[in-house]
Amino acid sequence: MVTLLKNLALIKVFRPDRFDKLAHKLITSVLTPTIFSEDALQIDMKDVVANQSTAKSPILLCSAPGFDPSYKVEALSKELGVRLISVAIGSAEGFETAEQSINSAAKTGAWVLLKNVHLAPSWLSDLEKSIHRLQ
Repeated sequence: MVTLLKNLALIKVFRPDRFDKLAHKLITSVLTPTIFSEDALQIDMKDVVANQSTAKSPILLCSAPGFDPSYKVEALSKELGVRLISVAIGSAEGFETAEQSINSAAKTGAWVLLKNVHLAPSWLSDLEKSIHRLQ
């Protein structure tokens, strides 16, 4: 594995066109060869919410550029009958709305979906602290 990491660093510098293929090889050797199979990429969010999370453990979803999975979260909240508050991050109003929504959701059991958090990486540490204060 160390050799693969060294090769990955060299490829990134000298042959970035081959980086993806070698990164794929590294990931499959460390995790499992089936990590990129269709079955591995399909996550049953209903099962995750019901059996793998609690009210005190937020769920973090990360998506690839150009793909917005929020419609799946919205559909699941409707299916389960849970109120969903969707907040777009990126402006001062968005931060304030997000904090108010999280505080409200902690009391009522609603879900909060924060979108575009990549636009405010410095705010994420504040968010983490406020979530810990809720517990």
